[in-house]
Amino acid sequence: MAQRSTRQRKASEKIVDQFWTFFESSKDPVAAWRSVHQWWLQETDNNEQSWKSASGAAFELIAQRYVQELVNTQPHLRGLVKIFRWKDLPTWLQEGILAERVWQRGELREPVVVPSQADMAALQMEGEEIRRVISIYSCKSSAAERYQQDLFWAERLRGRGIRFCFITLDEGFLKYALLGGEASKGVRLAMALYDRVYLFTNEPLQYGSEVFQPISSVVGDLMKWMAM
Repeated sequence: MAQRSTRQRKASEKIVDQFWTFFESSKDPVAAWRSVHQWWLQETDNNEQSWKSASGAAFELIAQRYVQELVNTQPHLRGLVKIFRWKDLPTWLQEGILAERVWQRGELREPVVVPSQADMAALQMEGEEIRRVISIYSCKSSAAERYQQDLFWAERLRGRGIRFCFITLDEGFLKYALLGGEASKGVRLAMALYDRVYLFTNEPLQYGSEVFQPISSVVGDLMKWMAM
């Protein structure tokens, strides 16, 4: 199991490195992701299943770096906001405000801690001290099968003053936000569930803009939410 995990981690890192290579040429995150997918399938012994296994963690790493770089370009946020993946968050956050406590029937003292395991969090900092969780993010290249899990945590965390957002390359979401047309069930659910759906694109979006935004809008939203 440990060897498999290590292989998947190395595969994810290869995807991340190749993504940034393509992105440097195109400056288009959607085009870079498509290119790295094609590159992966052309590599010896790689197939669609291995892509699915490795690309999820890769997309989280890409999203974290991309958002942190956007934050660092904004003088009003630089040094005040840090973007963390779940595994890098301190335990007191993972098992505190970003978790739920439930009690086994008949148990009065010791709850079971259920962590949200959000992919990414934006934290307001004061020096090295964490002041606040501003927002959390699900980061998935596709929106498939996210809603049941996210529905529970969106309601729980929003009640604690934490914005719940989604970062994605989902083709259906992107098509709707660019071209309009009849909103699919997935689009309607996303617009009802998330505070923001950030699409990994630089193109201006025309439809559903009260929720759907290009990834660059994360900076303005963080500034606004910090002021609340």
